[in-house]
Amino acid sequence: MSPASTPELADDYPLVLTTGAKIKGFFHSEGRQIESLRRLNPDPLVEINTATAGDLGIGDGDAVWIETPEGKVTMRARLTDGIAPRVVSAQHAWWFPEDGPPEYGWKRSSVNLLFGDTEYDPETGSEPLRSTLCKVYAK
Repeated sequence: MSPASTPELADDYPLVLTTGAKIKGFFHSEGRQIESLRRLNPDPLVEINTATAGDLGIGDGDAVWIETPEGKVTMRARLTDGIAPRVVSAQHAWWFPEDGPPEYGWKRSSVNLLFGDTEYDPETGSEPLRSTLCKVYAK
């Protein structure tokens, strides 16, 4: 989905979400249980252009919802001028060891939930999609 290929969705989902942003200190989903690494990046983050966030009433560090036609997850906003105004970039592979088994809170912030059913690599489970339309709003 994109503003060009699905303009009928762009009114409700005006932002382009990109996912899979690598996190310094973590390797994919590994290490969330290591306290020293978690202190460096304690919460899942979504980068939002500073002006766009201002228009949406979102401040740096605010808890936000990221919603697509397929689902929604929660993250913390990180405001930056280093991203295009219509684009947001969400960290991937989040789970919360402190939430305990069996799910470890992965359904709270896993960007994979924003894509619905899609093709995936049968060996690794990785999905090829990393971009879709979304909206972001304060939680």
